Amino acid sequence: MRRFRLILPLLILFSTGIGAEDFESFYQEGKLIEEVRFDPYGNPLESRFYHEGRLEEERVYSYEDYQVQISITHHLPDGTSELLGETLYLREDGSLRMMERQRGDSSLMSGWSSQAEWIGEGNSKEIYLYGTGGELLERIFYADNVETEKEVLSYNSEGLLLSSRLERSGESFTTFYNIRGLAEEVRHYRDGLLVSQSGYVYNERDQVVSEKKEGQGRLAEWTWLYDGEGTLLEEKSFQNGLLTRKVIYDGEERTEELYNKGELTLTVYYRGTEIIGEEKQQ
Repeated sequence: MRRFRLILPLLILFSTGIGAEDFESFYQEGKLIEEVRFDPYGNPLESRFYHEGRLEEERVYSYEDYQVQISITHHLPDGTSELLGETLYLREDGSLRMMERQRGDSSLMSGWSSQAEWIGEGNSKEIYLYGTGGELLERIFYADNVETEKEVLSYNSEGLLLSSRLERSGESFTTFYNIRGLAEEVRHYRDGLLVSQSGYVYNERDQVVSEKKEGQGRLAEWTWLYDGEGTLLEEKSFQNGLLTRKVIYDGEERTEELYNKGELTLTVYYRGTEIIGEEKQQ
């Protein structure tokens, strides 16, 4: 059996010596964050991860040629546990080539190198999970070991992106894509309730020409006009069908018109960021 030296990406300030049951304890800012038991080759056999004194995860490792099998028990705050499995596929030099995660009957493959999977700086970490064809399936962000944002993507049988669901802080955004991979519809949910729904239309250059957003009894619309070379000429904003703002672009200069209940009230002329003129309507 070939043995591999695994390098664990731990944020460790110092560790104790070998402790009870030959587990080595690791601390950060005086708090126990991990216990690990190693084999004679320096590979982990078991590990326990702690957060604020609570056992959060246990891992058991077994080794085969160019593979590492990991059985994971994730302890949830409500006292229940979730069982997961991971298989690490290694290169000849022992570096990580690919990872497979099993949850029940489902299986997710993650990137072709350790850098593609786990990206971290300080207390922040990003995890990317990929399908067998290299397509991104999940993107998860952590801050201080707490999941702050998660995005799940789905594809059709031809590998084209169909939809994505982004979750953060009790809110979620579900996006549906057209055949060119452009966002065609976005639904915003808060605590499971639909807050707003947006739709987008594009020109042949894939530039958005109109956006419509409905929610909470309001209708907001935006339109954009381009010339034959794709240069923006004009944009308009509407609220509940009434024009509220119009901007006309002419090189470095632009004219901005503001409306109240559909009536023009103010015109402002710009050159770059500088206001060069202003007209108020009586």
